[in-house]
Amino acid sequence: IDSGSNDAPKINVKALYNRGVRLLKGKDMEKDENAAAEAFGEAARHGHTQAQYAYAVMLLKGTGIKKDEKSAAYWFEEASKGGHGNAMYNLGMMCHKGLGVQGGTEAQEKAKVLLTEAAAFGHLKALRSGVVKIWGGGPWMDYDPREMGVDGILREAELGNQHAQFKYGVMLLEGDYVEVDKPAASNWFMKAMKQGNVEAMFEMSRLLFLGDGVEKDVDYAFRIIRTAAEKGHPTAQHNLGVKLYFGEDIPLDRGEAGFWFLKAAKQQLPESQNNIGWMLYLGDGVNQDTREGVMWMERAAEANNQEAIYHLENIGMRKRPPGLLEMWN
Repeated sequence: IDSGSNDAPKINVKALYNRGVRLLKGKDMEKDENAAAEAFGEAARHGHTQAQYAYAVMLLKGTGIKKDEKSAAYWFEEASKGGHGNAMYNLGMMCHKGLGVQGGTEAQEKAKVLLTEAAAFGHLKALRSGVVKIWGGGPWMDYDPREMGVDGILREAELGNQHAQFKYGVMLLEGDYVEVDKPAASNWFMKAMKQGNVEAMFEMSRLLFLGDGVEKDVDYAFRIIRTAAEKGHPTAQHNLGVKLYFGEDIPLDRGEAGFWFLKAAKQQLPESQNNIGWMLYLGDGVNQDTREGVMWMERAAEANNQEAIYHLENIGMRKRPPGLLEMWN
């Protein structure tokens, strides 16, 4: 005989997380960052991966709750265990910079592992970080301000070294060992780009599309990103595909979008694997091939791409493994 009580109310963790999102955004209710933090915290304690990440971000920034870097690191770690790429990246950077964690060699090694895992999940900043060796990184990753000093990298850039020019541009763009200065970053990207640096082409196209630190110039940005894509830059191929698919700033062309998604998919970019897979499955802009479509989505799902997992679940081809993110809707 079981004398224990089963009357304790069950907590709907997903609903609690969704409430936190609505409170944070002021969607369908009055915006309340304090209440949002409470909702995220409660859902996080019940194991909701996305809530753990959201709660960690609020703790790190001091949004709606007292800033606490140590607690933020803890919740980023919990979310990382659930396969959250952004959490892996943020915790990796905290270890790299000694924020909320004990610094030293062990922290640097942990940063390398976390950023590598985040990169494997397609996290773009992790892919571009100097800790992870990836396609297109090339010699610019050898220019480490901790070893050469900022002045040493700048000196190389001024002498015309395209890799140092690109690296210094990234430092200015992200505020890495220098103050953020996006106009100056774009200037160094332009110098490197004119020497054929594909990474610089990609970054410059992004700034020009957004008008971020430079005057917005969609036509020039489109020419640059196409050149980078043609030279084999996988993220440029993916972003070009996205713009062509939705007709963002350029004429809509889903057939060509599929062409570029496939190029990037073959270079193991999970987002592109999901996109071309779904397009093939539906026959959206490309000849329908459900078998190949499922194959590409399975590859993306193996890299923990949440959209691919969601698509495969909806067509009855995959069950969600425990611990992965729930989709918010």
